[in-house]
Amino acid sequence: MVEYTVEIDLVTFEECNSFFVEITSLLEDNNEVKINFKKVKFISSTAAGRILSIQKKIQGTDKKVYIINLRKEIKNILDELSVIELTENIVYQ
Repeated sequence: MVEYTVEIDLVTFEECNSFFVEITSLLEDNNEVKINFKKVKFISSTAAGRILSIQKKIQGTDKKVYIINLRKEIKNILDELSVIELTENIVYQ
């Protein structure tokens, strides 16, 4: 398993797209990727959409993504947007 730490808040399209590219690149060579959100204080709806895009990319495979150190406020936003419910290959810890 490889770990990726998100270093910035995911707000702009460019930041969210870069996040998506980094994670999907890691998933090409690894069956499990741990994403550490400990430095993230805010994510935009675009970032939530990118998490859904990651799920779509790994759906039907044996790949797993673990999101760790997610702030309660961000987890609540993802829950309200039904992102958590729709991401069966992503584990929120």
